[in-house]
Amino acid sequence: MSVNKRKCKGCGKVQDLTAFPSAGKKRGLKYYRHKCQRCYSQNKIHRRKVNRQWLSRYKESLACEKCGYSKETHPNFKLQALQFHHTHDNKKYEISNMVHRGFAKHKILKEMAKCSILCCRCHVEAHF
Repeated sequence: MSVNKRKCKGCGKVQDLTAFPSAGKKRGLKYYRHKCQRCYSQNKIHRRKVNRQWLSRYKESLACEKCGYSKETHPNFKLQALQFHHTHDNKKYEISNMVHRGFAKHKILKEMAKCSILCCRCHVEAHF
């Protein structure tokens, strides 16, 4: 295989290096991912979907730490009403942004550990 070709670890096709997304630089050299753009995008879309479903199931089991708003206490419970409030200035990412970008669950959980769970009303009160 030539220097400008690479075999995709997703579909197995040998393609030009330009078909692979860039992953930054290592030691001053441009580094390319091992999955072609098509496989990389499909994998990322799938991971986002799985993360969103996982977060929804996870939030259903939570309750506001101040007022107790939860699925058990309110018949018209909405997942969007529960929010993650970073209690200190140790915020690296927003939880929703991590889910959307396809971060690994263990990294999302690590960031969640820094947060308290508040409903949207209590969250606004905490900030203002």
